[in-house]
Amino acid sequence: MITDEVDSMVLLAKENLKHDRQKVAISIGGVVISVFLILTMVGLYQGFDTMMDDMAVGTGADLWVTSEGASGSLHSPSLLPLTLQDNITVIEGVAESVPFIRTPISIEMNEEKVLIYLNSHDLDTGMGGPWSVIEGNSTVNNGEIIIDKVLASKYDLEIGGNFTIEGREFQIVGISSETYLMIAHLVFVTFEDAKGFLLDGITNYYLVTVEPSYDVDTVKASISDELPDVSISTTTQTSQAYKDELLGGFMPIFLLLSLIGFLVGIQVIGVLVYSLTMDKAREYGILKAVGANNNYLYKVVVGQALAIALIGFVTGSLIVPPLLSLLETIVPEFIVEITIEMIITVSALGLLTGLIASVTPVRKLAKLDPAQVFKEV
Repeated sequence: MITDEVDSMVLLAKENLKHDRQKVAISIGGVVISVFLILTMVGLYQGFDTMMDDMAVGTGADLWVTSEGASGSLHSPSLLPLTLQDNITVIEGVAESVPFIRTPISIEMNEEKVLIYLNSHDLDTGMGGPWSVIEGNSTVNNGEIIIDKVLASKYDLEIGGNFTIEGREFQIVGISSETYLMIAHLVFVTFEDAKGFLLDGITNYYLVTVEPSYDVDTVKASISDELPDVSISTTTQTSQAYKDELLGGFMPIFLLLSLIGFLVGIQVIGVLVYSLTMDKAREYGILKAVGANNNYLYKVVVGQALAIALIGFVTGSLIVPPLLSLLETIVPEFIVEITIEMIITVSALGLLTGLIASVTPVRKLAKLDPAQVFKEV
């Protein structure tokens, strides 16, 4: 008997959806658009958040040594003497200590001012180099440079071409991704070449790796004890400093827009399901008049809502990521990161909203007077 009731509910839900195919198609399309809106907003934020992590983690360091009071972030100047390297290397637990330059330079390209951050790549350890190279070499020699893909795309730069910084020419040997900061582009040269853009005997930071058998925090404390006139931060702390500086400066408004887009997208799903249900108010009222109980009505409408939401989200999840990848190809500045966890979370909230939106009109239908329904029919 229960099976018969379930079959009848499924059949009724399917017939209702078939009967209003155009509206169902529009509703599913609305869900897909909502998925696009939500994933784009949240994905943009996630993309830049991940990039801030890469800027610190991608160097390969466990600890960052900076001048006293500096955080290691882009707008917190740090200048240290090159003679400090030996003092760091001899501290117990330190595996490698590498001077690292990351300095802003304003250059002119096609009569436009362009801000780049010059990064020094240590050839012996590999530290400080690009973490994601999509074309060409992943290492540089003196006189060579790896540039950001957004910079390359915007100014038609190719491998083998020249790139000029303050009158010095470098040959482009690689193109990196995940190195665009909204306001600046990261580029990579050897430490020897990078030194030429600072005062003699000066570096910005020291990148420190810790021996596997030692605890990072313990080595950090040892460096602080031995060198009280410098500041030391872990890679995690440096990453957070980047986020506080760049995401904190630009992203509160962007995060708010992401949240608004998320809520609007979810609300679109709810309104579409609500509308589709209310359009069938008379039919549901007649069902009640001929003996259908409230639970039956709930299950039929909820089944329809789940079907629409499920089809919409599955379709959106299949279409949106490739579409966003295409947009990133067309507009390199468009940096989006979509994760499985993100899709699952958005889908779950969308399904929940669809269920809530379908229950609300049914509660009104449950109070409908059967006599009034027949009178209207």
